[in-house]
Amino acid sequence: MQNPDLWARIERYDFPKGFAEKLTEAGIGWGQKTACAEYRRFVYLILVSDAPLTPSVIVDAVWHVHLSFTRDYWTTFCAKVLKQDLHHDPCDGPASLPIYDRQYLATLRLYEQEFGAPPPSRIWPTKLFWRRVIKGGLVAALGTVLGVWAVMTGQDGSSWSVGLALFLIIGGGVYAALNLPKDSSSANSGAGCGGGAGCGGGGCGG
Repeated sequence: MQNPDLWARIERYDFPKGFAEKLTEAGIGWGQKTACAEYRRFVYLILVSDAPLTPSVIVDAVWHVHLSFTRDYWTTFCAKVLKQDLHHDPCDGPASLPIYDRQYLATLRLYEQEFGAPPPSRIWPTKLFWRRVIKGGLVAALGTVLGVWAVMTGQDGSSWSVGLALFLIIGGGVYAALNLPKDSSSANSGAGCGGGAGCGGGGCGG
């Protein structure tokens, strides 16, 4: 770890009163402890990185909530804990998505270097992770279409088409479920700004 003193200060920091309630309002109801822990890690990574980084969507959501507590964020967290300003940069639009993708991958690599283990996929999903979920959903959707067709054309319950439809629906659903995050709070933690990047990078100010 490049800066253990900085990390120790970030770990000791207490979020302001009402923070958990605001996270719930932002859609982060379950898994708040993990989400906040990963946000702390991302903040540390920004400060030790020589290049811009991009968070996952759920980490970005925690950051947005934190920014809404303006007095605590600027006068306590930045001034006393980080000892420098930490600005949030918004998305520049679709043309910048490849940049955010590269920054996101750089974030994942630096995370593993600094913390000695890859980030949890529940909070930091990869493209492959979401491709599996999407494939499962498409299989289930195909089964649904086939089932509707069987009903509309008068196929009986023993028809191969009905059986295949049920197989696709159940199989696709199980496949998707097995690849979903373990808690509902990370349902929106996939690709923001496309391909796994969160909606903004981070920059340090003097």
